[in-house]
Amino acid sequence: MKEESAIIAIHQKARNIILVDCRHIARSMNYTTVLATWELGRMIVEEELAGKEKADYGSRLIVGISKSLTMEFGKGFSLPHLIFCRQFYNTFPIGYAVRSQLNTKLNLENSNLLSINN
Repeated sequence: MKEESAIIAIHQKARNIILVDCRHIARSMNYTTVLATWELGRMIVEEELAGKEKADYGSRLIVGISKSLTMEFGKGFSLPHLIFCRQFYNTFPIGYAVRSQLNTKLNLENSNLLSINN
């Protein structure tokens, strides 16, 4: 009986650790994805503008980027997604503000997760 209750107790503690780790990994991936989306949008906008106040209408840059990234990496770099990246950057042009907001959110969630284990 003692061994069985020890197994159950250790299993429960290990389960909690694994679940917290899985949530942490998912949040880290989301954080990285947001930063990558912002950075890709920044590169597109800066190249389209190339020192001008307004991008040339009908620029084929974003279409070419979509094709080349899709050929190398597969799904995830469609034209609509790259347009979204560009819009995301235009909406949040100050990168450290995006990072700061994400860091604050992650720190709050991590402190809540740590309190679950204790």
